Amino acid sequence: MYTLVRKEDKINGKKEYTFHMLEKPSLVGYTNYRYNTEKFEWKIVNNHIWEWRQRNRNYRLIDYIPIVNTIKSFVLKLEYEIYKDGEVIGEASFYGLGKNKDERDFFIVNGKKYFCCQGNTNVIRPLKKYEWTIEDEDHNVAVKVNKDASRPIYRMQKFDSDLDIELFIFPIMHMDMSAFSVEGQTNTL
Repeated sequence: MYTLVRKEDKINGKKEYTFHMLEKPSLVGYTNYRYNTEKFEWKIVNNHIWEWRQRNRNYRLIDYIPIVNTIKSFVLKLEYEIYKDGEVIGEASFYGLGKNKDERDFFIVNGKKYFCCQGNTNVIRPLKKYEWTIEDEDHNVAVKVNKDASRPIYRMQKFDSDLDIELFIFPIMHMDMSAFSVEGQTNTL
C-alpha cells in the first residue's frame, strides 16, 4: 500500500504543486499544470528522472471563445511521450470529454499497455469517496486507487510487479490536477 499526497505552495504569487509519497520520502512529483498552460509537463524524481512531456498543444486562447471551447473540450486528446533519464520509453493518451466507449485513457511502457479506468470519478461532489483502477489489456487490475474528496491524499494498492511505482503515479497526478484540484475546476469564462 502506498500513499501519495499533493502539496500546494505559493511561490511568487503562483501556486506550485508537488506530490510526495509517504513510503518513499525521496520521491517527488512536479507538474506545470495550470488552467492556462498550453503544454503540460509532469516529472518525478527518485533514483531516476521520469517525465511525461505533452506532444500536442492545448490552445488555451480557444477557451475564451464560447461554443468553440465546448467543442475543444470534447475533441482534444492530450498526448504524451514518457521518458526515463531522457530516453523515450513509452507514450500516453488522455481523451477529452467526448470519448466513446472504445476510447480510454492509457499509457504504453515497454510494449505493455495500461488503461486508466474512470471508476466513480465522473461526478465530483463533497464527502464522496472515490475509487478507480489502472488495468492491463487483459483487464487485470495493476493498481487500485482510493481517495477521500475532501483531501488531496491517494491510497494506492499495487498488484502488477512489472509496473514501476513512478509510472502509475503519473496518471494519478493527472487525474488529481484535472479533476480534483482548483486548477482543474477553474472556469475560464
